[in-house]
Amino acid sequence: MRFCIISYHSWLFILIGLVSISIPVYSAYDNYPAGAHYAGMGNVGVMCSDVWSLSQNQAGLGFFNHLAAGFYHENRFALSELAHHSIAFSLPTGTGTFGLTCTYFGYSLYNESKIGLGFGKALNKKFSAGLQFNWLNTHIEDETGNLGAMAIEAGILAKPIENLSVGFHVFNPTVSHYRYQSGTEPIPVIIRFGMGYEYREKLFIAFETLKNMYKSPALFKGGVEYRLIQNLYARTGIMVGNFVSHTAGLGIILKKIMIDFAFSHHQLLGYTPHFSIQYSIK
Repeated sequence: MRFCIISYHSWLFILIGLVSISIPVYSAYDNYPAGAHYAGMGNVGVMCSDVWSLSQNQAGLGFFNHLAAGFYHENRFALSELAHHSIAFSLPTGTGTFGLTCTYFGYSLYNESKIGLGFGKALNKKFSAGLQFNWLNTHIEDETGNLGAMAIEAGILAKPIENLSVGFHVFNPTVSHYRYQSGTEPIPVIIRFGMGYEYREKLFIAFETLKNMYKSPALFKGGVEYRLIQNLYARTGIMVGNFVSHTAGLGIILKKIMIDFAFSHHQLLGYTPHFSIQYSIK
């Protein structure tokens, strides 16, 4: 029995390593995207504005003037040990919109967490900027224990013409590292750029590219959202890097509540379900 337990946990560590290799967005520590809305569209979100801008592009908070709260969950490849949970809060003020986010990925023997305080401000009707300070922690159940570090992320969002949004975001531009007794562990520097166009408030098409500066190649993403009927949206997308992932999802708006469901399929590792709920207080 002991051998089975050890083998099971060893397999999980191998799978976590495989995930970090096969999916350029994920490694320790990485900037896990949140929001099933975007998960259904190939995780394109750098050009959008809602409470999940806290994990996509903080500049989006500048155009989001709502007191809101959200919860997100994904069960990566249907394994509870690879679950990702996130909560987010936004608070509009006279100077801009503040936000607080907390995320957790993993299980008792290996997990990564982030607490972030973000701020976004619209400088005018066509341009906003955002900044976020994060405390990152990685826990490994061996002699390593807990590794903690401070990292920042920042972004800009432009609306040069009507219905067109262009976003740019960088995670960890200061090249922070985890430090431990025998050395250091780099925290990835991740750059994202994308644009989206909305047609007659019915169709939204978006494209995005992501580059982890410690890995290659870049990740290319595309997504589409279509309003089927009032307050019901269908979404699909694709991510192309070392491997290909396809995504699909639905979104429902019930007055002040937005509920989103999505599934993504990695060509090697299988399916991942996503769920999020967002409540806009005002």
